[in-house]
Amino acid sequence: MLRKKTISLQSPAVGCLVILIALALVGSTGCSTLSSLGIPVGRPGNRLLDRAKEISEAPGQSFLIQKELAIAPLAGYNVEISDTVSVEPVSFDASIRLPGDQVVKPDGTISLGEFGSYQANGKTVELMQLEIQAHIDQKLRSEMEVEYAKSEAEIEASSRESGDIETLDFEPAVDSVIENGDASDAADKLELDAERDKREAVRRDRARKEFERRLDEKLKQNRVSVRLTNWDSKKIYVLGEVNSPGSFLYIGNETVLDALIEAGGVTTSSNRHNIIVSRPSSCGECRTVMKICYDQIVQLGDASTNYQLLPGDRVFVPSMTFMDDLKQTFNPQGNQKCPRCAGCDVGCDLPQGCE
Repeated sequence: MLRKKTISLQSPAVGCLVILIALALVGSTGCSTLSSLGIPVGRPGNRLLDRAKEISEAPGQSFLIQKELAIAPLAGYNVEISDTVSVEPVSFDASIRLPGDQVVKPDGTISLGEFGSYQANGKTVELMQLEIQAHIDQKLRSEMEVEYAKSEAEIEASSRESGDIETLDFEPAVDSVIENGDASDAADKLELDAERDKREAVRRDRARKEFERRLDEKLKQNRVSVRLTNWDSKKIYVLGEVNSPGSFLYIGNETVLDALIEAGGVTTSSNRHNIIVSRPSSCGECRTVMKICYDQIVQLGDASTNYQLLPGDRVFVPSMTFMDDLKQTFNPQGNQKCPRCAGCDVGCDLPQGCE
């Protein structure tokens, strides 16, 4: 009885045969595949998730996402831990002293010297300036109020001890009554006391106005300026088949191509046709995964997928799988056109859920 013999595609003999055929094809065509002859083919270390690939190829266009030819500033910037802000008096003759450049600490605060600490994390620079100025103004006012109250108490104590009253420009007849003591009856004494109270009220009103004037001058003298001098908290990430993967400081005008160059470029084992950019999202939100047309960007100057990156974006370069490597070996022109080269790919139309 004859037994049917089957040949497994996984057997070493078949694998060697495939490699030999591929090598012959590579040698005859001059194409660089089979991981640029770095046998064995395919590196499973940086595989592209099926879900990521599905979302990146889903319907949707990227009209609202900024690209290389339309770089735009961020809509707003919130200061976070490890950012550096500068808090300085505007005037050179300011009476307050501040530490200057301050790195936002792990607890989200910065130091304001004699004015204590301030919670800066998560706030815009504009809001920080308003709140810090209000905080400083309140402390300066409180200190001057204490001094003013102490001064008034000393004046009142001195007045009670001596019985004197500050001379004001009242009618000469009234001054004569007060200064010469011509108060012979009770009515005159009551009139004298009333006049003294009136003078004291006028004195206090003048003293208060002078205090408010000096306070206003001091507050104007100590206006502060808040500036963002370093934004180390914002990063982008380049991972997968690149020569120097890692996190990189975010400047603000980086594109996908900038990030790939910063990471040392793609390796010979990369699948340039499946590079993606994923944007941070929470569970239940739409996943944003964008397909990158690497060859079109670098060879044709096509900016349609050279997206402007945002803080937290992940650029992922997958490895060349065995099947992708074989396909590009035997059909090197098959992936010449990047799928969805003109579109952005958002996962909003797909079933949502935690990945």
